Amino acid sequence: MGSIDISIINKQKTDDIFMISVREDGVEWSMISDPIIDYTSGLAIKSGSRGTTRLLLKDKGLMPSPKKPYSLQLEVRSLEEQQTASAIIPVFILNEVLRVYDSDINITPTIPRYMDPRNIYSFKIALYNNNPKDIKNLKLILDSNLVKKEANVQLEPDNRKVIDFTVDFDPEMKPVLDTLSITVMEGNETLYKTTMPIEIVGYRMGFAEENQTESFFLKYKTTITLTNEDNVDEQQTFLIKKKTFDYFFTDTYPDARIEERDGKKYYLWDIKLAPDESTSIIIDTNHRIPFYLLIIMIIAGVVYYFMRDPLVLIKNCDVMGMYEGGINEMKVVLVIKNRRNEPIKNVRLVDMVPKLAHIDPKKAIGTLHPQRKINTAKGLALEWNFDMDAKEERLVSYYMKSKLSILGGLRLPRAVVTIQKGNEKQRIRSNDIHIAGK
Repeated sequence: MGSIDISIINKQKTDDIFMISVREDGVEWSMISDPIIDYTSGLAIKSGSRGTTRLLLKDKGLMPSPKKPYSLQLEVRSLEEQQTASAIIPVFILNEVLRVYDSDINITPTIPRYMDPRNIYSFKIALYNNNPKDIKNLKLILDSNLVKKEANVQLEPDNRKVIDFTVDFDPEMKPVLDTLSITVMEGNETLYKTTMPIEIVGYRMGFAEENQTESFFLKYKTTITLTNEDNVDEQQTFLIKKKTFDYFFTDTYPDARIEERDGKKYYLWDIKLAPDESTSIIIDTNHRIPFYLLIIMIIAGVVYYFMRDPLVLIKNCDVMGMYEGGINEMKVVLVIKNRRNEPIKNVRLVDMVPKLAHIDPKKAIGTLHPQRKINTAKGLALEWNFDMDAKEERLVSYYMKSKLSILGGLRLPRAVVTIQKGNEKQRIRSNDIHIAGK
């Protein structure tokens, strides 16, 4: 499969959509564009502008021809003007070159750091093949004083596999620190090797635990009472899983430290108790602050909804013509939208055409014509009067032509909409428009 980048220049006076096709007598080609929509729906190009797309081309059974090209006839047809242009493109079909890939693998181990010898654990190794090579003879080795595991793996091109080893220990094993080596080999070549610590932790009789929770209007107080029921002094680490959201609204007494274990975060306390001694841990969580913030946001949203302008007025301007390197013809489009769920009567829209420009009499002024045109010291004022239905959106457009070519740019006045609001008139202005010259 090959690709061709093409550019189409719309020299017509109007915007148009251009359809692309390929034609070759006696030979079939399959073609699609990137993005696909440029081929299926056409390439939309404004008047005087250029559009570019990429064509993905594939022959159907042609013999390789690295010296003599095939002739491919590319056609472009405009939908509005029904004009067609074509070009002959030489296409060379080369012999396929067999590429040899080196092995490229990403390794992600998921190994628990601390382990209780009474439990059974899962050691997971994720392998990802980064290229099209089919790797058939991978050897995965886990090696330490405590763990001896191996596996043979076949890894298909651009494929991911997770190798899961089940690991158990002698329940009577004493605490020990070990170093686990993870190696991935292809034949005699080592592709990956790393080491990580693993630890068998000691276990004792845990402190007896009693929980009591009090709540009142989004405020929670949990009291955890720990008691040493053993007959010797004990120092143990007590931990509780930390909730990410509650962390910002939680206080602990005494203060806890935070530690991450196996990808999860915990509150930790180092507790030392004599036989039959007890201590308490208090966790206060207050959700009132986010509740009050939510209420404030809702109130602000409601106030904004009722206080915002009932109409939205947006002014757009497109350059339609150039003369002697400067702008001389523009199309102005005014978009008015009724935000209300009820109609608005007697909407008055006024826009100003600057003195250095005039309305082009050769082009229609949209579907809604101005009721009045008034010459003022600042230029020609255009006025429209109409009613709007609930949620209605209306477009008003006109063409204007400058008396001189605009080289340094032009700032257009803002359009203004006036409506009756009670006993007063409310004015809503459009956005500011600046047209950059050449």
